Amino acid sequence: MKKNACGFELYLNCANPAEAKRLMQAYPIIDGITSNPQMIATQNDGRTDLKNIIKELREACGPDKPLFLQTPSNNYDDIMKDAMALRDAGGPNTIVKIPTCPDGIKAIYTLTTMGIPTLGTQVMTAMQGVMALKAGAKYVAPFFAPIELFSEGEVAGKGVIDALVNYRAVSGCEGQIMFCAPRNFDEVSWLFQTGCTATTLDPCDFENPFSSKGFTFINTDVQKSWDGRFGAGARIHELLSK
Repeated sequence: MKKNACGFELYLNCANPAEAKRLMQAYPIIDGITSNPQMIATQNDGRTDLKNIIKELREACGPDKPLFLQTPSNNYDDIMKDAMALRDAGGPNTIVKIPTCPDGIKAIYTLTTMGIPTLGTQVMTAMQGVMALKAGAKYVAPFFAPIELFSEGEVAGKGVIDALVNYRAVSGCEGQIMFCAPRNFDEVSWLFQTGCTATTLDPCDFENPFSSKGFTFINTDVQKSWDGRFGAGARIHELLSK
């Protein structure tokens, strides 16, 4: 599995192979691809040839980067069978995403003892995340926007994230916290301050920043100044070669 050079892992959250391939080629800094059953069901124009979809996602991801594939099951026996099948279909650099339900925690523990990496997903409370980390999950994924949506009278998103970051710091746990489902630029910026060690973002999150007003203004202003002095279309490498 390819080592990330900067210590923070940045994943693409996408289950459409063509879109995933486009973005993985456009942004080679992306560390891998995450997906889930809902995305696979809704992003592939009604396709049901799951094995081919997974094969195409693996091709988009490349052989050396992690591909995260999820079981929709909540039953221990089915989770275990799905995990083996997903690993077989996705290859050795496949990380199995498992819902953090009671049987899911048990399955994470069993798969960890077998040397199969897992991600505890659908984390809506700190306790779910801690239990998955204690069971040996390589990653846990707190879903920020849904936590905020359903947190009436409960700890909201930032509280859950902070608790998991603190748990990881005081326990020495090596499992990583993958921040999921930010809703806007402000939450994306905030997540980099939290102590989370990974995030997965939708395709728009990779492309929208380049259309921000600030970047567009500065980038255009620099180009105008250059063109005004040296002429539109002037290139540094051409000027320096004269």
